[in-house]
Amino acid sequence: YMAWSKSTLPHTAVPYDQVTHIAHAFVWPRANGTLDTYSYFSYPQLVQRTRDEGKKIILSIGGWGNSDGFGPMAADDAARARFVEEITKFCLENGYDGIDLDWEYPGSADRQNFVKLVQELRKTFFEQEAPLSISIALPSSDWRNGYDIPALRDLVDYFGVMTYDFHGSWSSHSGHNSPLYPPQSHLCQDGSLHQSVNHFLQRGVPESKLVVGAPSYGRRFNTAELYQSPTSSTNNGAAVSYADAIKLIDQGWSYHWDETSKVPYLKNSGNTQVVSFDDTVSFRYKAEYVKVNELRGVKVWALGYDNTGSGHPLMETLAAHLLPVTGIEDHQHCDTPADFGLLQNYPNPFNGRTMITYLIDSYDAEVSLQVFDALGRKVTTLVDEKRDAGSYIVEFFPGYTIPSGVYMYRLNVDGRTSVKNMIYLK
Repeated sequence: YMAWSKSTLPHTAVPYDQVTHIAHAFVWPRANGTLDTYSYFSYPQLVQRTRDEGKKIILSIGGWGNSDGFGPMAADDAARARFVEEITKFCLENGYDGIDLDWEYPGSADRQNFVKLVQELRKTFFEQEAPLSISIALPSSDWRNGYDIPALRDLVDYFGVMTYDFHGSWSSHSGHNSPLYPPQSHLCQDGSLHQSVNHFLQRGVPESKLVVGAPSYGRRFNTAELYQSPTSSTNNGAAVSYADAIKLIDQGWSYHWDETSKVPYLKNSGNTQVVSFDDTVSFRYKAEYVKVNELRGVKVWALGYDNTGSGHPLMETLAAHLLPVTGIEDHQHCDTPADFGLLQNYPNPFNGRTMITYLIDSYDAEVSLQVFDALGRKVTTLVDEKRDAGSYIVEFFPGYTIPSGVYMYRLNVDGRTSVKNMIYLK
């Protein structure tokens, strides 16, 4: 949760049912070990609401541009002790359950000092009546040799790998923001989520402590295709939220899917720009990857980027596939009339027609099944009548009346709702 997003995502609008932890970003250390905060960071309502919802809220420390104080603080015994004291006090007084260390990025000269810092934090955190947790944000690879994983492994609860920003304004060419697998090209050295996972598994991070990153934003490039040099540096590589990316489809941008990398991208009609981003399909692939490889979970940067006004499609996708209990019905294996909810449409994505299966567990029920676009506008009503308990299949054939894009279909049965997403490709 970005501290500067209070106005766009107040604590009353956070999808608490779709998360286990909220990382409140950012505060950061000064070189002398004192803690640097700012007037608008404090948000006691967010902290209290998160705890009331039975979720954990942790303090995110550092971040890009905020990490200069880490090195000198960690290298000085007195400054390090002061930081441990201040961060412990801050967490206890403000209701945080732990911290996430987002030092971007330690180098080989900081390697052992980082271990000392985490050792001292762990000791102090364990002494509390309710021990505080520690997690570490890792880059996609330890390119600066700053992490002594064997020494850190038993000191932290989990490692969150930032498997995004593989391309941006800093890269010489356009490319996927967060590919699950490397593309079929000579540019495979650019990295992917899969390669990052293997990188840290080989260095000793256990599967049970490895959390992968998934971005709810993409990046826009001034190229005709992916993996090309930009024709202009103006705003090249600029971030684009998921909510803004899907609006481009209504503006004539075409949707494309990279079957190798398992991520989508958009192209404008003039073939001058591409947007690499993640959608509900690529998030589902990432969720399945986590389950198959028995990893700890997924972390998302950032809450609110997928807020379409009628929901949080990306967060809903992760919750449906990773959380054991959620407010999102996901009855993929239910086949009796005693169940309620939606099954995933098939095929998905689709380019002609698709079949939607829904389940009802009550008799003489008022049933409504409607389709909405990503902005929450109703596209059509597929069912609006009374029905008895059972399973039903309805066909959705949009023809050419709507553009390609992400759509939501919602089942309402006597006031209970179930929502899923589908992708239409012309």
